[in-house]
Amino acid sequence: MNPFLRLSLLAPAALLFLGCGEKVPPFKSVDPSTCSVYAYAPGNGQLTTWPSMDYLEEDESTFTGYRFNITTERYGVLYDYSNFATIATEGLRQIDGFGINAAFWAEFSGSIDPAKLPKADGEARASDPIGIIVFHEDGDAELWPVQLNVVPNTESEGSLVSAFPLRPLPARSRAAFFVTEALSEAAATGCVSRSLAMHERLYEKDDWMKRSRTALEELGVVESTDEIVVLQPFITQSIYEESAAIARDIASRPESDFQLKLNRDEDCQPDPATPEYTWCVAKLEITDYRNADRFVELDEDGNAIRQSTYTSNVHIWIPQNQLDEPAPMILFGHGLTGRSTGHAREVLEFSIDEGIVVVGIDAIEHGDHPDRTPGAVDVMSFFAIEFDEFDQPTIDALRLRDNFRQSTYDKLQVTRALLANPDLNGDGKIDIDTSKMSYIGVSLGAIMGAELMALTDAYRSGVLSMPGGSVSSIVNNPVSVFRPLIFTLLPDFIQLNPAEIEKTFSVLQVVLDRGDAASYGKRILKDRIAPDSKVPDVAVHVALGDDTVPNRENYTFARAMEIGILEPVRGEALGLPSLGSAKVSGNVAGGEATAGVIQFDRIQRHEGGPAVEVGHGSLPSSVQSIEGIFHFLKTRWDDGLAELLDPYILAPLPD
Repeated sequence: MNPFLRLSLLAPAALLFLGCGEKVPPFKSVDPSTCSVYAYAPGNGQLTTWPSMDYLEEDESTFTGYRFNITTERYGVLYDYSNFATIATEGLRQIDGFGINAAFWAEFSGSIDPAKLPKADGEARASDPIGIIVFHEDGDAELWPVQLNVVPNTESEGSLVSAFPLRPLPARSRAAFFVTEALSEAAATGCVSRSLAMHERLYEKDDWMKRSRTALEELGVVESTDEIVVLQPFITQSIYEESAAIARDIASRPESDFQLKLNRDEDCQPDPATPEYTWCVAKLEITDYRNADRFVELDEDGNAIRQSTYTSNVHIWIPQNQLDEPAPMILFGHGLTGRSTGHAREVLEFSIDEGIVVVGIDAIEHGDHPDRTPGAVDVMSFFAIEFDEFDQPTIDALRLRDNFRQSTYDKLQVTRALLANPDLNGDGKIDIDTSKMSYIGVSLGAIMGAELMALTDAYRSGVLSMPGGSVSSIVNNPVSVFRPLIFTLLPDFIQLNPAEIEKTFSVLQVVLDRGDAASYGKRILKDRIAPDSKVPDVAVHVALGDDTVPNRENYTFARAMEIGILEPVRGEALGLPSLGSAKVSGNVAGGEATAGVIQFDRIQRHEGGPAVEVGHGSLPSSVQSIEGIFHFLKTRWDDGLAELLDPYILAPLPD
């Protein structure tokens, strides 16, 4: 049923008084064909707004006291989503609040012109017609910076307006999504109106609604409630508790749990591609914290549950001409469809001159990971895309989320093994200097690197090459090579309607947020998960024009970290300031660490080669990227504080 048809049939409210004596003004009914009306009408079986506390039920067992309860019985429109309805009915069921990196939206009748919405500049503005307010623990309300958007609903002939938070919202916090009458300027009718249900909800005896109304007035968003068209208070989900509990569990276990098993005679050999290195393959028993349904859950006391174990290969490369003293070490995180013996090996030709030890482990559903689905395609299997008995696709959102997280828990356990066994090949000689351990992650490995570096300070420096925040947006970005998956996998009801595409991905992101890089990006440099842990040096590399992890998502991650761009700024980056120099050191953590973004536009694929446009695949091993990486890491190893230096100074492009 068209949600606007029901709205047109509703009679004006007859309520005069509600709650504790507050006078309720009469509702002024309008024609949805002549004024764009908010489609909110609980009980009509539609999903016309996000967020709404209507979707949650109280549950004392969760960290927020709530849990999603969205069913096909209550929301019949989900039948049109086919197998993808399980994102809401099953995935959200395990979540205790709304997302911190997901868009919020509301549907209206009629056309709304996106070109007439204010363009985001990274700042929060009271004049914006759509937005989010956040309530902090002290009760103060803050207007959040957002990016606004409109897409058409081709079924209802209406519009879906949305606000995407430009920084992650605080977890386990109260917030509110709003739309004001200022949206009228973008409406084709020149008019926007609340629905009857929204009018009644505005004047309910509800403390959070009252606080939200008051906050909008105090922040200068509206002068009175009369100007409010949409106001939906909500609570954000818990994000960090599960990973923090697992990190504590890994840290609490004895060193005997993390022994690298290796026979030097059988498991070590000269590397076939870079014979200056000895390549060893050690075995490590790793704890899997996912349950039988392949997602993480804690026990009733909030402790980690060790569900099962598997034995993983840990690939180790040690320079054959290693000096007597322990060497710096790099843990390398490979990209999507990659593997340690591929991507990590690409580092060897550059690291050999520095005498660096390199270590790698394959992510879940990649390479020789023991939990890899037999015969599966890497991309489909990692994304947890499955097919039912009728060959119809679906996505297991919880399994997808925890493919990311368990891969990080694997790396945390490898980290414990490295710290416990610095003599990696068992020859009686200490191979690595554990005070000079660094992490390099490329693409998928960079995305996973955010959680790793937020959960441990074992890696005193890290380079995250092409990370992305709000991971569902990577697929939904129009420039992404993954975008065709929408039109290959999703049912016609979704893929043929831009509004339904936006709804699907915003709801999916809510399920993914506990494993999202942006969620952890905000905890790397500030408010670290382990309060007494040290802040690392972090360089973020961006390939301008990237169509695999698009720049929009690169900058979503960088904004979460609250870092700036090294000069010169080579491309527009929403909400990211310039660092003001081509050489930066000690700019975060009170001078104790260095962090920033480096943009690459043109590179050389090899020494002496021509300058070419950068791409996702060509950036990591390019001359300029490698020079930037090793300058950053070596200054950390040598001086105790990394230096960001424009790679084009280190390796100028040919004329």
